[in-house]
Amino acid sequence: MKNSDIRKMSSENLQSELVQLENSYVALLASHRITPIRNTAEIRMTRRQIARLKTEINSREIASITDKAQKGEVNKLNADDFVASASTTLTLPKVRKILNRLKK
Repeated sequence: MKNSDIRKMSSENLQSELVQLENSYVALLASHRITPIRNTAEIRMTRRQIARLKTEINSREIASITDKAQKGEVNKLNADDFVASASTTLTLPKVRKILNRLKK
């Protein structure tokens, strides 16, 4: 799957694809430990595909935080409430870092 294909996917599809690839990766590693697989490059390709998906998910979350901060919905004072209530993988320090970058 190309990066352009990943960018076109919806957030829900990205999450489901990520879960599927992570399960596939664990299965590949387990089968390789028991009986070496022929194409070991498949392990590396799966790991890199997982990284691509996580990168896109993360960039979308950062864009969402940036939009909300510019609209005034998120600021330094309510960032911890936002992180607690939102379904985001971003941590509070990372959200604060994004908000600090926007202030400059």
